[in-house]
Amino acid sequence: MIFSKRAFTLVLGFLLWFASAQVGAQAGPAGSVPAGPAEAPKPAVLLPPKLKHFVEPTYPAEALQNQLGARVELELLVVPDGTVADAKVREPLAGHGFDEAALEAGRKLLFEPATRDGVPITARIVFPYVFEVKTAPEPEKKEAEAPKPARLEGTVLNDDDKKPLPGVEVLLTAVDQVLTRRAASGADGRFVFDDLAAGPYRVHLAKTDWTAQDAEETLVAGDATSVVYRLQPAPDTEAFHAVARVAPPPREVTRRTIRREELTRIPGTRGDALRTIELLPGVARPPFGAGFIIVRGSA
Repeated sequence: MIFSKRAFTLVLGFLLWFASAQVGAQAGPAGSVPAGPAEAPKPAVLLPPKLKHFVEPTYPAEALQNQLGARVELELLVVPDGTVADAKVREPLAGHGFDEAALEAGRKLLFEPATRDGVPITARIVFPYVFEVKTAPEPEKKEAEAPKPARLEGTVLNDDDKKPLPGVEVLLTAVDQVLTRRAASGADGRFVFDDLAAGPYRVHLAKTDWTAQDAEETLVAGDATSVVYRLQPAPDTEAFHAVARVAPPPREVTRRTIRREELTRIPGTRGDALRTIELLPGVARPPFGAGFIIVRGSA
C-alpha cells in the first residue's frame, strides 16, 4: 500500500499522541502521587439494653397454693427512652396465671436503651421470668447451752487490826440443802469455791476463840462473787468487865495568854495592846474615844 507523505505524517502524529495519552493516564496528572486502595468502612458498635429497674411479678395465688412453678419468656420492645413499648409471651403455654403476671410486670421494666455508636435505638429482646416457690429453710436447732458455773471467793480479816485471818473454816450450804462444801482460809485469809450452780447460799465462818459469823450470798451464773468477812475475837467470859462513866464538868473555861513581846509583833497593832484585843475573834472595835471594847455575846 502506498501512503502519501502527508498521510504518513498524519498517521505518525496520531500514534505519538496516543502513546503520550497512554503514558499520561498511567502516570496521572503532573506532580500527583498515585492513590492507594480505599479504606473499608468500620462496623457499627451495637450495645444491647441493660436492665435498670426490675419489677417482681405477683405470684398467682392458685399456683402458689398448689406449689406450682413456671418459666415465662417475654419478647419486649425497648424504645430509646428505656421503657417497654410492647410486650408479648413467646410461647403462651404456662397457664395458672403465670403469663398474665409476667406480662404485667414486664411492661413496668426499665432499661438502659440499646445503642448504635453511642446513639439510643429501639431493640427487641427476650426477657425470662422464672416463678419458683421458695420454702423457708428450717431454723437450725441450737443445742441447749449448759448453764455457766458461778464462783464464790472471799477474804476473812481480823476486825480489830484488819489483817488476814488464816485457819477459818468456811461452810457453804445451798438453800435447798442439795450441796454442802467446806474450805479453810489460807495465810492470806482467802478461800474459793468454784463450779457452783447459780442461786442463794448460806455461808458459815467459824474459828476457835473467834465469834462465828453467818451470811447469805446469791450467786449469778458466769459471775464471780467476791466478799470480805470480818471476825471478832470471842469475849473472855472469865475476865471482869466494867465501864466507868464520869459526868463532865458543868462548865469549862479556856484561857489564852498573850505575852507582851508577842503583842508588839502582831501585825496591825503598832505595839498597842488594846488593838491586839480588838483584833481577836468576837471582839468589836469601840467607838472613837469611848475607852472600852465590845465583846460579842457579853452583857
